[in-house]
Amino acid sequence: DVGMARSGNVHTVRQLALQLGMNYAYGVEFLELTRGTQEEQEATKTQRDSLSLHGNAVLSKCVIGDGMILRDPLPAQYFSDKPERGINADGFEVRLGGRMGLFVRIFQHPSPLIPDLHNFRADKFDIPESLPDHFVVGNVHKVEENVNNRETLWNYFGFGAPAPNISIHEGNGVDLAASQHGVIVQGDFGPQFCSLGGLKKMNNYKIHQTFRVNCLPAGKVEIGPLSGDFFCSNMRASRAVEVTAPCDWSDAKKPLTMADHAIVSIEVASNKK
Repeated sequence: DVGMARSGNVHTVRQLALQLGMNYAYGVEFLELTRGTQEEQEATKTQRDSLSLHGNAVLSKCVIGDGMILRDPLPAQYFSDKPERGINADGFEVRLGGRMGLFVRIFQHPSPLIPDLHNFRADKFDIPESLPDHFVVGNVHKVEENVNNRETLWNYFGFGAPAPNISIHEGNGVDLAASQHGVIVQGDFGPQFCSLGGLKKMNNYKIHQTFRVNCLPAGKVEIGPLSGDFFCSNMRASRAVEVTAPCDWSDAKKPLTMADHAIVSIEVASNKK
């Protein structure tokens, strides 16, 4: 959120980055036309949204550059005040925008060779050989699995063109530039999105349930029954996926559930030396 009453009308990503001493990249996904869900509107009934923005972000201790947003249009139900189950919070959350993926490259040191934004060319598959050593990082929220998005992902990831005459979910992405040491993408998307971008799914959807979270008294928690938050990578896992409930147990009898999705973490290492 940026300027939403439900989160204190602050730039939540900037505030988190300042607290953690990190850099960040932020992309707007929605212009919120209401103050959120019915529960959120009830909680903020005497307030107004200052900017009404909601989006995705990447935070890193490293230098961030060469950013790109992959954006999808949405069906009209997202913009309607008529109840649509699982889409617009029963008609209370009305918004404009589209689902998106935010992608950046992270570098160890600043360099004049690092662009702020990616110069995307649809007619050419880019190999980022002129850039300093880096990793590709992405944060994705439910973009469509189609041919155009597949080509955009392979292009930005520096994998070259996908092999012809195979399905959109076939092919393993390889870092062709010597300076690129791996790709990792995280987000809320379908289990086949990883293979769309030539990446491996790092989660086990049968084990790593992430939605919905409910923090209970006495340090107990419920998570599930859905698995919708995945890691994708062409790197190797040096520590397996862990799922953590975002609970504040300052009041043990009435704990605060800080998000409806769980925190999902992993450690990966480049396949290159």
